[in-house]
Amino acid sequence: MDAKWAGSSDEPSHQQLNVTIILATAGELVPSALKAVRKGGCVVCAVIHMSDIPSFPYNILWEERQIISVANSKRQDGLDFLNIAARNWH
Repeated sequence: MDAKWAGSSDEPSHQQLNVTIILATAGELVPSALKAVRKGGCVVCAVIHMSDIPSFPYNILWEERQIISVANSKRQDGLDFLNIAARNWH
């Protein structure tokens, strides 16, 4: 898994991230996740349903950042992922 950092949405990373994964149904997390990823980074919305993503300034999407969604994830998928991440956290 090679995660360098994990935390809650109200706990900012101290470095730019390659990927952020949103496991909450809260669309309002997308702009802050975009701010956390490096140029060329990706925000993964890993839930089937999410509230609307609010408007945000283009500059946090600019420089090849991406927003992608996962079509068929379930709550258990997220729990399994977090368990794997916890076991492999250094």
